[in-house]
Amino acid sequence: MCGRVKDDALSKRVINPLLGRMFRRSRFRDFALIAYLSVLWPSAALAQNSVLEATVHEIEKTRKWIHVPVNQSVLIETNLPIARQQSLSPAIAEIESISPTQALVKGIAVGRTQVIIWADDQQMTFDVSVEQELGQLEEAIRRVAPHADVQTHSIMSTVVISGTVSDARLADRIMQVAAIFATDVQNHLQIAGEQQVLLRVTMAEVSRSILRQFGVNGLLLGENFRDFQVLSNVGAINPTSFGFGAGNISNNIPLLTGGTAVGANPTLSLGFPRVQMQLFVQALRENGLLKVLAEPNLVALSGRTASFLAGGEFPIPVPQTTGGGGNTITIEFREFGVRLAFTPIVLANQNIRLNIAPEVSELDFARGVSIGGFTVPGLNVRRTETTVEIGNGQSFVISGLLSENVRAVSTRLPGIGDLPILGALFSSREFRKNLTELVVMVTPEIVSPLNPDQIGVMPGFDVEDPDDWQLFALGLLERPLPEEAGESSAPSEDWPAAGGSADAEGRSTNAILGPWGQSDFEENQ
Repeated sequence: MCGRVKDDALSKRVINPLLGRMFRRSRFRDFALIAYLSVLWPSAALAQNSVLEATVHEIEKTRKWIHVPVNQSVLIETNLPIARQQSLSPAIAEIESISPTQALVKGIAVGRTQVIIWADDQQMTFDVSVEQELGQLEEAIRRVAPHADVQTHSIMSTVVISGTVSDARLADRIMQVAAIFATDVQNHLQIAGEQQVLLRVTMAEVSRSILRQFGVNGLLLGENFRDFQVLSNVGAINPTSFGFGAGNISNNIPLLTGGTAVGANPTLSLGFPRVQMQLFVQALRENGLLKVLAEPNLVALSGRTASFLAGGEFPIPVPQTTGGGGNTITIEFREFGVRLAFTPIVLANQNIRLNIAPEVSELDFARGVSIGGFTVPGLNVRRTETTVEIGNGQSFVISGLLSENVRAVSTRLPGIGDLPILGALFSSREFRKNLTELVVMVTPEIVSPLNPDQIGVMPGFDVEDPDDWQLFALGLLERPLPEEAGESSAPSEDWPAAGGSADAEGRSTNAILGPWGQSDFEENQ
């Protein structure tokens, strides 16, 4: 900056007056102008032309890829002696010369970098991808699943497992093995064969009950107070009470059976008014039979849970305390009916693992309770939950119950109640026996979707509403479809007959059952 100020002062005091006299002379005018611009003002000319420029020259002329596992090496061999080599990221891959024409690239850590070699004024660049070593992992997978078609790929620090296996359980085992060798594993495995399971459940229950009762209550009264009176109240079959006659008692005091009424327990009542004798007899023989049969069917995908409910909900009043200290009643609903929930897993060799929980429940008002004027019924429940392994199309009884309950009660007066005939008037006997048999059976099947020709007539599709004559005169609530309508609803001839063709293995191509798994086919060769 100081040099620039001195040059300007010199130009004003010396050079500018001199150039003014020279410009007035024509032969020195052009020469003076050029000399002034080139010698005395170099800083101004340099300031106007100071623009930064650069030229980029690519180092590599030929680029190649090198894939090297961690802690392993790859050999690069050239036709010219290697003058120099360099790795852009030695922490990922190192390169060193082991001979004039050979260089060794060693993988240090997972990642990507470049190595460059120079030879005879030429250079070559290699893109190096250092990946995880998968040889031991592939060998371990072959031991676990020798018949599975599995491939492993390394993408940076992630290992991708792809291919086809026979069942989900084998896929889980492969992933568990892969987790030992790598922390980040992606599962791209596919399951061979059909993976949909149809479960047929049959719940059958038969309950029998037997009841036998015999008892006698009675009373025998005399005509006056001095006569003999007898009352038998064993078992309290019917309530009995005594009372005295109204008015003053002068001679005999008559006894009256005031308020004696026939209750609900006696099955027979005998009275002899003149003898003043009344008998209440309870003699009953009762046989009960209960049959419950439920057959729910449900389809689910392998590994997924499916649920089914055919029934309803009943209200339950629940007392709630309000903020002011009062009470209010809210209503909650509980489900009942036929319920089914299961989770299937398709295994190899057409085996199926089932986690199943069937239930059949019904309202039982005999076990109900009354809350605030509401009668809440109880539930009679049959429920089971288990996990089994079963073959395709096979049946398994997963639970069963055989219950026998016997109860006998004999009540009698000592002595007189033991007499052969007369003792029956002073005794009561009751015999109860309950027998229950319950069986729950499951049948799973591997299924595939149906073709239109395999679908039968749905319930209610083969009937129609009756006309007035059929409804009022004949009393029919429904009538079958005419034969012409039934024939028109038959499947089209374009569809093959159900089960009409077979493959090379003899299995029906139109069958409901799905194909065998891949491993099954290989292991059975």
